[in-house]
Amino acid sequence: MKVKASKRISNGYDAEGPIPWQVALFRYNIVFEPTASSFKCGGVIINENTILTAAHCFTNLFKKNEIIEIEYRTSPKEYFVVMGIVERPVDVEKNEAKRYDIMTIIIHDKFDMHEPHHYDIAIMKTFSKIKFSSNVFPICLPSPVPK
Repeated sequence: MKVKASKRISNGYDAEGPIPWQVALFRYNIVFEPTASSFKCGGVIINENTILTAAHCFTNLFKKNEIIEIEYRTSPKEYFVVMGIVERPVDVEKNEAKRYDIMTIIIHDKFDMHEPHHYDIAIMKTFSKIKFSSNVFPICLPSPVPK
């Protein structure tokens, strides 16, 4: 499966080498082209089936009667993640990239697209366990501080 992705990096720089905890979130283009998909956002692997991303990744802005409307797109079957990627565009069959379907999307209950910098966090759960390798593993989190 080929996935369409832009070469654009928002507010950042090209990475120097692999980032094994990084994932790419894609949304199927079900209406216009059922076999195509497009890049939405990045995310990080937390554990064997949990990915952290931004809540705004599940919104869609569109113009209706000259007014900007916000549509929330939170159906898990509309999305999948790809990991183990070093360069884009991605061809899942031709490299070590792995694709996982999304089972659940949990958006922070205080997230409001009208104030997108507040509570802009979401958790995704994958159907199957993420298979870790040298190219795919969870982000390093700090150890709890003893009390």
